[in-house]
Amino acid sequence: MDNPTSSLPSDPWSPFLTHGLLGSARLIGNADVVISTIPLGNQLVPLVTNRSGRAECSWVTSLRNAYGPYARAETDLVHMNRFLQPLYVAASHAAEALLVAGGLAGGNFLNNWLVATNLYRPGLTLAEIAPPVAELCRRDPGLPVIIRSLTAPLHAPLMAELSAAGFLLLPTRQVWIVPRPASGEWRRHRDAQRDLELAKSTTDQWTWVPVKDFTDRDYATALHHFQRLYRERYPRFNPDYTEHFLRIAVATGFMEIVGLRPSGRSTLSGFAGMVHRDGVSCTPVLGYDIDAPASLGLYRRLVLHAFQTCEARDTLFHLSAGAGLFKYNRGAQAQVEFAAVWANHLPLYRRAQLRVLSAAVRKWAVPYLESHRL
Repeated sequence: MDNPTSSLPSDPWSPFLTHGLLGSARLIGNADVVISTIPLGNQLVPLVTNRSGRAECSWVTSLRNAYGPYARAETDLVHMNRFLQPLYVAASHAAEALLVAGGLAGGNFLNNWLVATNLYRPGLTLAEIAPPVAELCRRDPGLPVIIRSLTAPLHAPLMAELSAAGFLLLPTRQVWIVPRPASGEWRRHRDAQRDLELAKSTTDQWTWVPVKDFTDRDYATALHHFQRLYRERYPRFNPDYTEHFLRIAVATGFMEIVGLRPSGRSTLSGFAGMVHRDGVSCTPVLGYDIDAPASLGLYRRLVLHAFQTCEARDTLFHLSAGAGLFKYNRGAQAQVEFAAVWANHLPLYRRAQLRVLSAAVRKWAVPYLESHRL
């Protein structure tokens, strides 16, 4: 493999696509997919093709898993009402069966970077999306085309265009967004103030480690912390990243990673990886020692670092899903995230099943998400 750091362009997404997603190294262990490229406007973007539709495939590349196994696993984590939980589990089984029966378990995922939150350049329009969608319908007439990670604060005009053109907007999860950390508004929240005080009072006890100083052991430890948090404590259907993912993401400039360890120690206690694109930042990988005492505030320190990074860069902070109350108490706003699904080239009965699923999710799941800070 060529050295991806030899001549980094101003846009690090392209080298990550070339040397990472299209490279020979395996980046994710639980995604039975094929990755290729397709033009989107004047750029090449990753096309993730899921033909198998297997239930175990990570939710970032599978609607079936997002509505099926992952959704059911989540009900155990969010402490759902014990009377409602059986209903939601049953609904998840029904949704999964509907997707499988309708041949919608797989799909072509446009601009999918194998992360929880895909970022899009601003100003993307239907006119740019239509040609690759038409090409995919011709090439794979049996697969729906899916565009993930759409939210109103970031994509309202595009979502309106897609809906008017016949895309079905399927609610997928609730995410949390801080529109402008640079305003300093987040610092006025009580929990954020406590995080700042914790960091200030223990400055000499912790050392931030830039990724350029990472050793082989640091990379291995960071991945271990991510796996334990996101695939042991949280559902195992989160991406099963390999160490190659972290290394190539850093080498290409796609991701900025920083580690945290106790001063005078050699082992990382936590790390956070951030990606930035056209005024938006998110944290697709993060991990910490889940066996450490909560009083150390490892998660709080890592999220605070991300807040301060967005504040300094003047970017919107997309905090993804989960830990809703924690994020709400630091100024984040809840938003429903959608996947735009093009299924008009599929048989009528498949389209009807998808509309039934969308209507059910909007009627039952979305109101529950909006009324609970999950």
